[in-house]
Amino acid sequence: MDAVELLNLSSLPADISGWFLTDDFRVPAKYQFPPDTILAPGELRVWDATTLPLALSAQGEEIYLFSSDEGALTGYVHGFRFGPLESGATFGRHVTSDGREWFPEQRIPTLGTDNAGPRVGPIVLSELYYHPPDFALGTNRLDDVEDEYVELFNLSAVDVPLHDPDFPTNTWQLTSGVKFQFPAGRFLAAGSYALVVSFDPAKADLADAFRVRNQVPLQVPLFGPFLGKLQNSTDRVELSRPLHPLPSSGLVPLALVDAVDYSDSPPWPAAADGLGRALHRIHPGDYGEDPESWAAGIPTPGSGFASGPAPQLVREPADADVTVGASHAFTVEVEMEVGAGQPVEIQWRYNGRPIPGATNSILALAQIQIAQAGEYEAVVTNPFNSITSRRARLTVRRPVTILEPPHTSLQDAGAPANLGVIATGSQPITYQWRFNGLPLAGQSGPALALPSISENHQGDYDVIVGDAFGTVTSPTAQLLVKMRPEILSPIPALHLAAPSNTPVTLGVQLHGTFPMWVRWRLFRPVGSLILQDQILPSPGPLPQMVTQGTAFLTFTAQATNEGAFAVIVTNAATLQQIPVTNAVLTLLRDTDGDGLPDDFEQLHGLAPNDSSDARLDLDRDGVNNFEEYLAGTDPRDPASYLRLEAARNGSGVQLQFGAVSNRTYTVQFTDERPVGVGPWRRWVDLVAGSINRVETIPVPPAGTNRFYRVVTPRQP
Repeated sequence: MDAVELLNLSSLPADISGWFLTDDFRVPAKYQFPPDTILAPGELRVWDATTLPLALSAQGEEIYLFSSDEGALTGYVHGFRFGPLESGATFGRHVTSDGREWFPEQRIPTLGTDNAGPRVGPIVLSELYYHPPDFALGTNRLDDVEDEYVELFNLSAVDVPLHDPDFPTNTWQLTSGVKFQFPAGRFLAAGSYALVVSFDPAKADLADAFRVRNQVPLQVPLFGPFLGKLQNSTDRVELSRPLHPLPSSGLVPLALVDAVDYSDSPPWPAAADGLGRALHRIHPGDYGEDPESWAAGIPTPGSGFASGPAPQLVREPADADVTVGASHAFTVEVEMEVGAGQPVEIQWRYNGRPIPGATNSILALAQIQIAQAGEYEAVVTNPFNSITSRRARLTVRRPVTILEPPHTSLQDAGAPANLGVIATGSQPITYQWRFNGLPLAGQSGPALALPSISENHQGDYDVIVGDAFGTVTSPTAQLLVKMRPEILSPIPALHLAAPSNTPVTLGVQLHGTFPMWVRWRLFRPVGSLILQDQILPSPGPLPQMVTQGTAFLTFTAQATNEGAFAVIVTNAATLQQIPVTNAVLTLLRDTDGDGLPDDFEQLHGLAPNDSSDARLDLDRDGVNNFEEYLAGTDPRDPASYLRLEAARNGSGVQLQFGAVSNRTYTVQFTDERPVGVGPWRRWVDLVAGSINRVETIPVPPAGTNRFYRVVTPRQP
C-alpha cells in the first residue's frame, strides 16, 4: 500500500494546511492538505492510501511537497524522483557527510518511526579506478582508458546470482556513467570480487596484460567491455538488478542496488584523479554516496583494501599576490607521526591538473607569468588514503604598463587639444599628467583635454600611471602650437638714410611658431627684387615652437637698392605670402666718400670734401668720427658714447644701454680673461627701432666672471 511520511525538522510547529502533495512536479495541486494540518516539532506523520488519493508507481515516479497560501504557491518545494522498488520496500531520507540529501532504499520499512538507514548490498561498488595516470605522447597527455575498472564485492555470506533466478536471461547491469549488462548464468561468490573493465576480457592477450599490469589474481572474474568511460572529474556509477517483468508490457524494471557519485574535488579524495591511486570503499557496508566512505589508495583490483590513517598536514600553502616576472614558493608540510613508517608522496596540482615533476614539499615558481595565475594545491598520499591541501590562489598582476603613450601633435592656436594614454595594470589605475615636468592640478584621468590652446600650452607633456604595485612614466609628448607669424618690430616701418658704400642692416623681430621662412624683397619704381630667403629654425627644445626670434638682412648701400624693403614671413600656420614693409632706404650725399654723409659732417664741423676726417676723434673719447656716426652718438661730446651698464635684478643681472633709432645691436659675452684674448660670443641681437629708447636685457647668473659688451650694427 502506498504511503508518504513527513517529518517536521524544525523546533516549531509546522502548519501545512492548504499545502500540496503531488506525484507530478508539473501539476502541484493534486492533493491539498485539509485545514488544521499541523505537525509538532520533530513529529513524523504518515499518509497512506486510505487518506491520500495518489497512486504511486512501483516502477518509479516522483513525489513533491509544495507550500501554498490559499491555493497560491509560496516558493517552498521538497521531494525527489525514485526508481523501481520491490513491493513492501521503502525509500527514506538520508543526509551524507557533505550535506547532500539522498533517498535510498531503506534496510527495513519504518513508517512512523526513525529511518533504519540505507540498504547496502548484497553486492557493492568497492573500488573505482576512474583516472589512471595519463600516457605521455610528446607534449600531449592521453587517457589510459584500458586500465580503468569498476570493482564489485559480495559482502554477503551467500553466493549472489547476477540475474533474476526466476528469469535467468534478465541480468544485473551497470548503468549511468558506464554501461554493462552481465551475462546470464553468472554468480558472485560470497566474500569475493569481480572486475568490470573497458576491454573485452575474452581476448586473452588483453586480459593477461591487464592482470599483469594491475596484479589481478587469476580467480577474480573479468567482465566487459563496458560502454563509455569513467570521467576524470566527476561521474556516476550505478549497479542495478532486474525485478520481475511487468505483466502488462513485459518490460523489466531495474532496481538500484548501489551507486556512487564521485568527484575529484573535496571532500572526495583528489589523489584518485590521475595520481596512480584508486577510489576505495573503506568499509564495504557503508553507504556508497557518502564521500567519507571512500579513500584514495594504491590500486588493489580483486583484493581487499587495507585501510589506515590518512596523512595529516601541519602547514598548507597560502594565497599569494605577485607581479609578472616575480618568484614565489608554495609550501606544504606533512605530520610525519601520523602513519609513521609509511611512504608519503606529494603531487602539486594547478587548477586541478597535476604539474609534471612537482613532487616536493616546496613548489618553486620563477619568472611568473599571467598564464600561471590560478589555484595550486598539494595532494599528499600514503598507501591508505590521501589528503588535499587547501587551494592557494596565485594572483598574478601585470605591472602597470603603458600600451599606448600620448603622442606629439601640432594644433592651431585656439583649437582644442587632446592627449591620451592607454594603460593596463591592477585596478584601480591612477594617472597624473605633467606639463614640463610639473603636475597639472586636477588632471588625473587617462585623457587630458585642453579646450583652447595658446602659446602657453606648448611644451612637453607626460603622464605618471600607477597602481598598487608601482608607477611608470610615459614617454614625453610635445604639444606644438601653430600661431601665425606676427611682426613685433619695427612698427611702423623705418625710414633709413645712408651714404653709398656703407653697410646697412635691416632687422625684424618675429613672434609665432618657428621654424619660419623669411623672405626679404626690395620694391623700386622699376620693379621688385628678392634679396634673401632664410629659414629661422626653432630656437628651443621643440621642433616647432611658439616664441620670438629675429631675422636680419645686411647689405652695402648702392643706388640700385634705394627703395622700400619688405619682409614676407610664413610658417606651419599659414602659407599666405603678404609683404610687410620693413624699411625705406634713402641714399645720402657723401662727397668725399669717407662714409660720412655731407649733412652729418656739416652739422659737426667736419669737411664734406676731406675724407681723412672720418678717422679723426674730435672729442678724444677713443671712438673715431665714423664709429660715432654708426653708433648715432655726438662726435664732439666725450660723454656721448655707446655705453652698456649692469645692475642686479634678484638672483640675476640686468643689462641696459641707450639705443638709438634705426640702429641694430648685438650684445656679446666672454668668459675668457684677460678680456679680448678669447672670442666674443653672441648673447642677443636687437632689431632697429623708430625712436631712441633704453634696451633692457636680463641675463642669468653665470657662475664665473663674465664680461658683456654691446656692438652696433648687429654682428653676423
